[in-house]
Amino acid sequence: MTKNQPQPDETTKTKKEHSSHGKKASVSMDKSATKPKKLTKKQLETALKHATEKIEQYKNQLAYMQADHENYIKSMQRRETQIRLQANRELILTLLPILDDLERAQIMVPQIEPNEPFIDGLNMVVDNLKNALKNAGVKTIECEGMLFDPLRHEAVVREETSEVPPNTVIEELRKGYLLKGELLRPTMVKIAINPASQKKAKASQESTPDSK
Repeated sequence: MTKNQPQPDETTKTKKEHSSHGKKASVSMDKSATKPKKLTKKQLETALKHATEKIEQYKNQLAYMQADHENYIKSMQRRETQIRLQANRELILTLLPILDDLERAQIMVPQIEPNEPFIDGLNMVVDNLKNALKNAGVKTIECEGMLFDPLRHEAVVREETSEVPPNTVIEELRKGYLLKGELLRPTMVKIAINPASQKKAKASQESTPDSK
């Protein structure tokens, strides 16, 4: 025989029904609380305007940051170039007196010992050094027959002559050089002066009373 199952009393059924109704009410309240509030057309337009302004602001900030970054990179590249150029400049300046001596030896040695076997070797060394300087951006300053240029020439001798116009370079005493278009070392030159102006200058000096 099966035992009779205990029947729930009325009180228990009532509690369950109340509990069920309470849960349904709670879920309904939660759904109404999380439901987004509907915006008006004006509010949407205002929100869109603010969002667009923010986007433009961020775009401008990004553009400024990119420009600053590019300027920084260019500045560093210019600085590195200047440092390398200055280092090359200092090194080349130490080589120029050596080249001066070798070129003087090229002129003098054949006059003293025309059959010396090392003359060919000397010429080869000078040519190699000149080519190395040329590849580094060094260029000789042309001067003979040209008017004196104080930015590129250094007048160490003045000679009276009427054969050429005054201030014409008539002799190169020491070669001058440019490095990538900028003055590396001025050319020492002899320039022509007008004989009459020289005599006039001497007369003016003689006529000036002694300051003692």
